[in-house]
Amino acid sequence: MLESKKEIRYEIKYPIDIQEYGVLFSSLYANGIYPLRVYNDREVNSIYFDTLKLDDYHDNVQGLANRNKYRLRWYDENQSQFQLEQKNKINRFSYKSIYFPNVLKNTIPLDSKGVIDCFEPNLPGEIISEISKRLFQLYVVYERSYYEIFPGLRLTI
Repeated sequence: MLESKKEIRYEIKYPIDIQEYGVLFSSLYANGIYPLRVYNDREVNSIYFDTLKLDDYHDNVQGLANRNKYRLRWYDENQSQFQLEQKNKINRFSYKSIYFPNVLKNTIPLDSKGVIDCFEPNLPGEIISEISKRLFQLYVVYERSYYEIFPGLRLTI
């Protein structure tokens, strides 16, 4: 089933070193900005699919304004609650479509055929076509913290 998440976000990403984390919050506090924690921290797990030549990766590194990426994602240890995401970026605006498996799965598919089988018939034809051109290329795990500066302005670290 497709979860309708077509909300458009304006995203600006600033890489910071771990040493700069405290400085970031000190600077915000010094300017009268007190981020409110809106969710508990959680572990983000992502499996990225890309072409054999890593086209999606290179589009990102080169800073192409218009690009897509495809990933399987789940949070914390909830592997059985994974989802397929297609994230589209146009300049600094982004939106993502989220798809859920057609049946509850205990294992995560690691190839394009397995992903397509797992999510059909919920996937539009263009997503099936794009996923079939891609391979499992990268597994990433990180901890994420969620804050809100004021309504509509989020800070994730």
